[in-house]
Amino acid sequence: MTPAIKKYILVVFLFIFNSPEVSAQDDPTINVTEVSTKKKYGRDIETPIMVGTVANEYEYLSQLCGPNGEKINYERIDSCCEFVCPSCPMGAGLLDEWEIRYSGLKKPIIIYINGYLYDNPMAPKKLGLKSQN
Repeated sequence: MTPAIKKYILVVFLFIFNSPEVSAQDDPTINVTEVSTKKKYGRDIETPIMVGTVANEYEYLSQLCGPNGEKINYERIDSCCEFVCPSCPMGAGLLDEWEIRYSGLKKPIIIYINGYLYDNPMAPKKLGLKSQN
């Protein structure tokens, strides 16, 4: 079986069986209140934003804005970067890669979100929170 087929099967399986039970988070809602001071937070696969569920990915993104309160547009561009996750289906998960745009931004911002594990999600540096604008 080719790596591409394995990835496709894993993605389909994860979407079908994704539920709050595979998450380390009991509460299905999130409230983002901080902006990270770390340059790489959310911007590389080693430091993804951990939101706990795939549904929380959308809730998380809905709370973000540009650094000066600009409305953002976001689009999921890929699932990538398989990682070991004992609490996930098949013992592995994938990160979702999102493209963020807002008016005046010269180059889109790419962020990585983990929809399986939860760890106090923050806004990446150089983005803001609607609640703080």
